[in-house]
Amino acid sequence: MTTSLWSEGLHDTASRILDASADLFAAQGFRGTTVKEITERCGITQAALYVYFPSKDAVLAELINVGHAELTRRLDEAEAKSGTADPRAWLRALVAGLVEYATGQTVIARVADREWQALNEPQRSKVVELRRDVRRRFEAAVAACMDAKMFPLSEATTEVVGSYRARMLATAIIDMGLGIVNWYDPARSIATQGLISGYQDIVLAMAGPAPKARKRS
Repeated sequence: MTTSLWSEGLHDTASRILDASADLFAAQGFRGTTVKEITERCGITQAALYVYFPSKDAVLAELINVGHAELTRRLDEAEAKSGTADPRAWLRALVAGLVEYATGQTVIARVADREWQALNEPQRSKVVELRRDVRRRFEAAVAACMDAKMFPLSEATTEVVGSYRARMLATAIIDMGLGIVNWYDPARSIATQGLISGYQDIVLAMAGPAPKARKRS
């Protein structure tokens, strides 16, 4: 786990607590990890942990908030490069940002995606809104593609899902991208750029061919 995501000026002990917690939560789950295991991994006492975090729940909330902030940053950068004028380019960029996050910060991405439901209120509701914000980005790009006559669905499917078509497709794309964290190993897996290209191809295959340019009369 890299400490590059932690806030500048964060005390070294707090950074070690976050590093150790991320590794343990990713490997055995939040509920399967004890405070004692975290502190033993850090080489500190349990009392020392509470100097920096009031509870194990607070550690989890910090990890999840940092993870979503990193995902948001990568999506911001992707959209800034692509713009939104070309729906296919927009969607390709978002997929690239998502895959970069899943492969570049696999441990914290795994914790953020798997363990957020273990949060207590009000942290849980805040994270729900963060997750909705991510989905809305993809939903907007998918909707733009649909306006350009991409993502064809059968009449039966369209009738069933109705106005939720873009949301359904956006959720499927996000779930597919974040699913990388369940198996990705930087030491043995495909290089990030290869995965980006592969996932972009899959998503654009779902979208269908680009609309033909109109001939000038």
